[in-house]
This record gives sequence, structure tokens and C-alpha cells, in this order.
Amino acid sequence: NNKWDIKGLINFQNSQIYTSYYPIDIRTQNTRLSFKNNQLSLNNTLVKVGESDCILSGILTVNNHPKPNEPKVEGTLHALADYINYNELKETLYYSEAVQKEFKNSNMLNYQQHELNRILENAKKSSVKEKAFFIPKGLELDINLNINNMSYEEVALEQVNGEVFIKDQKVYTNLSTRSNLGEIALKALYDSKSKENINIKFDLDLKNILITQIHNTIPTVRTLFPMIQSMDGLIDCHLTVSSQLDNQMFPIISTTEAACSLSGNNLTLFDNEVYRNIADKLLFKNKNKNNIDHLSTNIILKNDVIEVIPFQIQWDRYEAVAGGTHTTDQKFNYHISLLKRPISPIDFGVNLSGTIDDLHYKIVK
Repeated sequence: NNKWDIKGLINFQNSQIYTSYYPIDIRTQNTRLSFKNNQLSLNNTLVKVGESDCILSGILTVNNHPKPNEPKVEGTLHALADYINYNELKETLYYSEAVQKEFKNSNMLNYQQHELNRILENAKKSSVKEKAFFIPKGLELDINLNINNMSYEEVALEQVNGEVFIKDQKVYTNLSTRSNLGEIALKALYDSKSKENINIKFDLDLKNILITQIHNTIPTVRTLFPMIQSMDGLIDCHLTVSSQLDNQMFPIISTTEAACSLSGNNLTLFDNEVYRNIADKLLFKNKNKNNIDHLSTNIILKNDVIEVIPFQIQWDRYEAVAGGTHTTDQKFNYHISLLKRPISPIDFGVNLSGTIDDLHYKIVK
């Protein structure tokens, strides 16, 4: 009420929070909370959520909204964390639905601690389905992140720095980090304004990335360039994607548009049937040394078709230009033109067609 002028300061050493909407151990320490009317100020409050910890500072303001039950919350926060377990936080969000069914209309405070533990353990064992994440209306936050260590899926991240901005049910991120994969820079826009059309746009820059990790961690790259599954070594990758998301937070391939650049030196091709067929047909000098000296390519995905822009490749005694198309269901149509070849003075190339498990080769002009 604007007729009142309310201000004060609250200090407490420890607190513990229980809620069935986010059923995980939440504790705060050394909380210094000052308020003035509709504004709250946090000063270096330590928040522990499960295995994650974070020191929060900043200002939050609650403003009147045209709809009384939809107040507008805006502010700036600085989050300094030693460790964030993203996997645990995401899992908790998903199994909260099972916990809410258990409590129904009862208050969590009516339960003994051992009963709470039992309910949480049962919820964790229940089948957890990923679901779309919607940003609430009336939330406008500018969050500065500085995280020493973070677990994200199968990736261990170090020194996650950057900014997260939330407005109009959208989230914009600009982050940089080091990982067990390599160096990563990410810009992304997550838009949940329309529940029927949740979409994401992101620009991902990866430096000195282990190929054997990238195709497991970022399936989009595997779809764009299936050959990467048969390779090992370090590459640089720049990936730009725009896609609609399904209810499980996965890209809908038919709506996905992407552009990808890959480059690397001294890459190893796994000894498999595809490699042996190529080595036999092209009479490799050293069939046991399956190294690619240099690889640099650009790839475009649109309308379920992936176009590999013709690129130069150095392999054994050959230099070649390769390019073509394949579909998202992995049907190939490629052409390789040999620029440097030891076995023939006549210009020729190789057509590749079929699937990854049933490739067909044909010598052509």
C-alpha cells in the first residue's frame, strides 16, 4: 500500500525450507535481509540446495500488476557458487510432481523427518519424465553468474562466467566456461511465451573439443556430420541452431535450422568396415595408419536435409574435395573429387550413396 512507508532489517544465522513444489533440502546461512516497502535487498546470503551452494547478493522489487494475482518481480542478482549440480536440480524439478501427490493437501511440517525422507526416496525411484520448462509471467531478472565448478549432464564445467537475463517469459544467456571437453562459449535465447511453440536459438563455440565426447554430449553435431562418430582427436566447432522444442525439451528436427563449422588436424578414423572399404578401393599406402591430416567443413541443416558444403580433406596419399547431402534418417548422397592421387593420371572421383551401415561406392568422373 503506497500510503505506508515500511522498512526494516532481518538477520538470522540459519534457516531451513520445506516445499513439495521443490522437494530438496534447502538451507540458508548468514542471511541479512533489508526491506523498504516493496523492495528487498540480499547481502551475501549463503543458500544450499542439495549438493549445490551459492552466495546471493542483489535487489528484488515487487511491483503492482494489472492482475492482482500476477505481481511483477524484477531485480538484479549476483550468484557466486563453488559447486552447482545441475543434474540434481533438474531431477528434483521433475520428481516434485510425485511428491505433491503424496502430500496432497497436507502440510509438510506435519511430517516427521524420517517420513519426509521416505517420501523423497520413493519419488526419486518413480519414473521421471522430462517436461518443458515455462518461465512465469511478470518475472524480470538480470543474474550475474560466477561458478567455480558445475555438473551438466555428462560434462564437468569449470569457471562458468556470464549473465542470464529473464524477461517476457524468455531467458537470454551469455556464458563462457572450460570443461573436460574443451573451451565453450554459449549465447542462447529460450522462449516459452507460447506453450504451443517453445523454441530455442543458440550460438555455441567450442575450442579443442574431444570428438569422442562431442557426439555424445551434443547429438545435433552427430546428426549434422555422422562421420564424426567414427573419428577421434581434437576439433574446433561452431554451431548455430534455431529449433522448436517438444514437451521433453528435445529439438523437433523438422523445425530445426542449423549451421555448423568443423575443423581439425591429425584426426584418427576408427578401424571399421567403412574405413577398410575406402582404403582397399583407393589403394592406401599405409592401411594401418588411418589418420586424416586435415579436415575443415561447413554444414547446413534445413527442411530435414543436411548439406555438406564441398570441403578439402588430406588423407594418406590423397587430397580430395568432398561434399553432398544426407537426410536426418541418415541416407547419403556424396561425391568425392580427387585432387592429388598416386595411381592414375586420369581425373576421377567417387560417389557414395546409401546408409551408414550399407554404403555403396562408385568410381566416376
